[in-house]
Amino acid sequence: MALDVCVSGLCVARGCGDGYRELGPSPAREGCDDGNMLDGDACSSTCEPTTHTIFPSTSFAYDEWPARQGTAVAADGRGELLFVWAHDHIGSDGIDVFARRHSPGGVAIPAAMDPLVLDDDGNVQASEPQVAGLVSGGWVVTWNDDRDDGTRDVSYRIVAPDGALGPRRTANQTLIGPQYQAHVATLGEGFVIVWTNLFSSTDDRDAGIRARRFRESGTPLGDEMFVATTRINSQSEPRVASEGDAWTVLWTHSATAPGVRPALYGRRFQGASPVDAVPFLVSPMMEGARSTVASLGGGAYAAAWAQLGDIYARVIPTGDPTPDPTMLLTVAATAEFETYPSVAPLGGTDFLVVYETETGGGPGAD
Repeated sequence: MALDVCVSGLCVARGCGDGYRELGPSPAREGCDDGNMLDGDACSSTCEPTTHTIFPSTSFAYDEWPARQGTAVAADGRGELLFVWAHDHIGSDGIDVFARRHSPGGVAIPAAMDPLVLDDDGNVQASEPQVAGLVSGGWVVTWNDDRDDGTRDVSYRIVAPDGALGPRRTANQTLIGPQYQAHVATLGEGFVIVWTNLFSSTDDRDAGIRARRFRESGTPLGDEMFVATTRINSQSEPRVASEGDAWTVLWTHSATAPGVRPALYGRRFQGASPVDAVPFLVSPMMEGARSTVASLGGGAYAAAWAQLGDIYARVIPTGDPTPDPTMLLTVAATAEFETYPSVAPLGGTDFLVVYETETGGGPGAD
């Protein structure tokens, strides 16, 4: 058995704390390995996963308590993580956007550093900031800001690998009506932000989905663009995932007639060009909301969504994306109310779906 682990000419003694997780059975399987033998982070001194507090509360007074909401995390091209969250000051109108860097093993960088403050002007209007890692290192974070007139913009900011913050910028060019529900994904040459545009002009009779691509530096790669081919009846809740410079957007499209439930649609793009001439239905049952999507590699994507209190999923293949009822996966269909799914790839065509359930005692995560 080798006594050292060597990568690119650098060798460390093999064992717990070497930064390389043992899969077992010999040496024994490790639950994690973050490259140290310390307690207090996401991996214990004996290489067992532990609960790690990203940022602790400093007060238990209700009117001073900063409630953390909408936590998101993304890995950049180096494998380092950025956690972002909304910092809601209970008892005031202010919501801030904070972030903190961690190593691939879950160790805070640096361990004693205060969180990065991405926005603390009190104008943040959404409690769910979003983040995507950049290929060459660093991240982009996006959230909604108030223009001080009751409408919203989509703001974004680049976080460099060392934690340095770029300027705060606005993704949307349209400044009429609220722009909200932003979501972001990495591209090979930068990133793409999608969002909901609400009642901006005669071009959008109802709420529509917009998108805009950017370089890693944060400069635009072009103008904002319509995602759907029709903008009649409201579209909302966009979600985007990517592979290289290809990206796929899912969104909920409101009913076209009374008594008809919202439908879930998708459309694929390559760079600035649509792959699909028109959007496609994601769910074969023509219903769906609270969607989530992730790349499986090779041009395929995994999608999951909530539908009448249950959770369903399917694979969107590289070819014809028309939904096939035989490929529909029932993730959860119980007497409880299931919602807010999230999907993660596991390799090949395998993927994991997690979701929340609401019982008589309130929501809980499953």
